[in-house]
Amino acid sequence: MRHWLSTATRLLSGLMGCLALAVGTSAIAGEPPAKSHQMSFVFKEHSRHHVPDGPVSLGQMLFSEGDVVAPNGSVAGTYNTRKIVIELTKTKLVIDKVVYMTLPNGTLAYMGITSTAPDYDGPPVTTRPVVGGTGDFAGAHGVVKTSADPKGIRVDITLN
Repeated sequence: MRHWLSTATRLLSGLMGCLALAVGTSAIAGEPPAKSHQMSFVFKEHSRHHVPDGPVSLGQMLFSEGDVVAPNGSVAGTYNTRKIVIELTKTKLVIDKVVYMTLPNGTLAYMGITSTAPDYDGPPVTTRPVVGGTGDFAGAHGVVKTSADPKGIRVDITLN
């Protein structure tokens, strides 16, 4: 059973990655932004739930959503995440993560793999690729760096 779940989880994670790559590739084929553009926000989480409920387990999914807060403290939009536990040992937790940010002028999506200790509950400093966008962000590509912030999760975006 455990081998089947691990195989199914990796297959689902791979399919989600291929889908995001396809979306990102088609968005990159559009007209990219003319120059590098930087934005910073803080994610303030409102809700989080696990499927199935209970302790962290292989194949478990975590969903969260909340506000995207601008540097001036105003709410600039919303975000939602989908995480799948793809590897779990006593010393390592590996999560496949996809994040969608909805802002007034469009949506941005980024994804990547996060690896931490299983009992760690904070955001590690990570850099992930932007894989697509809509509206003003159609054709966007770049990187997103996330790190801890006293008010939530700091999100620094550089679009090329």
